[in-house]
Amino acid sequence: MANHKSCKKRVRSDEKRRVAKRKYISSVRNAITTVKENATKGEDKDSVYKDFQKAQTLLAKAASHGYLHKNNAQRRISRLSLMIKKDPKELVAIAEASKKKKKKVLKRKTTKKK
Repeated sequence: MANHKSCKKRVRSDEKRRVAKRKYISSVRNAITTVKENATKGEDKDSVYKDFQKAQTLLAKAASHGYLHKNNAQRRISRLSLMIKKDPKELVAIAEASKKKKKKVLKRKTTKKK
């Protein structure tokens, strides 16, 4: 635990910043997952595009506030825009393939070598 007055203040301010960043980043993650889910479900393009715009603004704001690096935010926006431009059937196939791949990786990690 901090002993100096300035260190104690630094601990308090760091905690405030951590909570604020966590709240903001979780809202960004939620927006991204809603875009991905709606795109893979085959929702109408207008609702998916509105969700994408919301996620895009949240990502841009997170970058401007310093919660994300600007290149990280731009990369995520770019990948989301490419995703919503694809056909929903193609996205479902990609999602299923990635799930199978993750299961294989998990099985490999759980097996013990002798």
